[in-house]
Amino acid sequence: MASKFVYVHPLSDAVLSELKRLSPPWFDAKNVIMHEKEGTFGLPFRAPVNSVESSGLLQTVYDKESRNHFLVVHFGGLAGRVSLMDGSKSAWQANVGDDLARITGVVGDLVQRVDDATKGILPNDGQAAKPLPRPRPEPAFPFPDNVRPPEG
Repeated sequence: MASKFVYVHPLSDAVLSELKRLSPPWFDAKNVIMHEKEGTFGLPFRAPVNSVESSGLLQTVYDKESRNHFLVVHFGGLAGRVSLMDGSKSAWQANVGDDLARITGVVGDLVQRVDDATKGILPNDGQAAKPLPRPRPEPAFPFPDNVRPPEG
C-alpha cells in the first residue's frame, strides 16, 4: 500500500531535520503532528524525568497576515516565537538559502533554552546560557542587497 503524500514546507522540514540531527532527550519524531494545509507541524514533548517541567509543545506556524513562518515553543515558564524568515527584505532581496541557513542556529538556541528550562533556568533570570554568535551565511546569489531589480 502506497503511503499518502504529506506536504512539508521547506522551513518546517529544515527545523525537523535539525531537531533529528541534534536529538535532544525530549525529542521523539514519532510525536510529530503534521498540518498538511500549511506544511507546518506540532510536536508535543515530555521532558526527562528529573526536570522541573514535565511537558511542552514545539510547533511551526504560518501567520497569513504577516506571511511569515515562525517557530513557537511553550514549556512551563518558557514561551516564545522566532521568525524563520527574514521578512524585512522584499521578495527580490530575500534568499531562501539565507533563511534555511539560519535554521541551524535558531533550532540550536531553542534546544539550549528548553534544556535550561528543564533545570528551572529561564532566559530572563540571568542564569540561562548565552546564545552562541551566529556566522552570517554566505549569500546564495552574487548580488548585494542594495541592487535594484531591472526596470522593464
